[in-house]
Amino acid sequence: MNTSLQSNQHLNALTSLRGLAAWWVVLYHTRSVLEPHVLTPVMSFFRNGDLAVDMFFVLSGFVMYLNYSEKIGKSFSSISDFLYKRFARIYPLHIFLLILFLIYFSAFSIFSGDFPEKETYSYFIQSVFLVQNWGFSNGLQWNVPAWSISTEFFAYLCFPALGFFVKVREWPTWLLGGVLVLIAFGLHLYFQVLGLNFAGGIEQTGLLRCVSQFLMGMILCVIYLRDERASALKIAALLAIAALFITIRALDTQAPVIPLIWVTLILGFALWRRANPLAYRPLVWLGDISYATYLCHYLGFIAFKHVFVKADEVTPLWLVMGFYLGLLIASHLLFRYIEKPAQRWLLRRRTRLQPVRV
Repeated sequence: MNTSLQSNQHLNALTSLRGLAAWWVVLYHTRSVLEPHVLTPVMSFFRNGDLAVDMFFVLSGFVMYLNYSEKIGKSFSSISDFLYKRFARIYPLHIFLLILFLIYFSAFSIFSGDFPEKETYSYFIQSVFLVQNWGFSNGLQWNVPAWSISTEFFAYLCFPALGFFVKVREWPTWLLGGVLVLIAFGLHLYFQVLGLNFAGGIEQTGLLRCVSQFLMGMILCVIYLRDERASALKIAALLAIAALFITIRALDTQAPVIPLIWVTLILGFALWRRANPLAYRPLVWLGDISYATYLCHYLGFIAFKHVFVKADEVTPLWLVMGFYLGLLIASHLLFRYIEKPAQRWLLRRRTRLQPVRV
């Protein structure tokens, strides 16, 4: 999840893909008010929106390797610079939303006389330090989607070591592809051993789920860098393989193909240069604000349900659409006035604090 994608015109499609995935997560979390208004097959698609998080993990590993593989590891300062930049990217908006959650739940407790029982202060403190999904707690609380930000932060800490592991540029491409398949199958085997469906048991499985697919993204980037100018036939083949994996998943919900769907889609769209349908500016904008969308939609929906959703009543479709429009506006405002300014301020502060070399 990196805004440097914007500077690479042929990778804008991946920014759009990230935006679409973020909205798939939104539809997953808000499916309760959508169900009366959509067809059953569409509802089935919405119910699988939690799988979009896996795309974030693969894409994050891909982008981190693309942008930092040549820079990181040469010195301790290169590692600290990388980690500080990632902190500046993800933390300000995360902590801002966490504070909004605290304000909202505190106001709720004042008017209702009782603080939400599910939300514990220990989990809040863990969230402040982005360690809430490192195995220290049971259940998901506060800003629930931020569990994946916690695991990605762990993957960033592992990135220098993983980068050393992925120094496999001389390995044949077919062998790298085999490693991707092995990781995907191994990840599903891990879920089976725990007796869980894939993407289940986030408290137990989220960390390994993230790091495994983050590593897959890094390996995928090695493959991408070997052949940035792929033929139309190769792109079509990759997208066809992705479609095949999607079909397999639809027929067998336990088929070990979820990470492979994202691997083939990401590589296919990254290689697609001309007339890429995901490279158009409105979709890229959706990707630009996707981090804000992902982090703020859960609180927005909680507030929406308290005000507009009545038990045993169908929420009017116009109200649901109004929520989505409001979410778009809120995401843009958060991106423009909180996320980016805070990131720039932190980066400038880092530059000022660095010693001058003479």
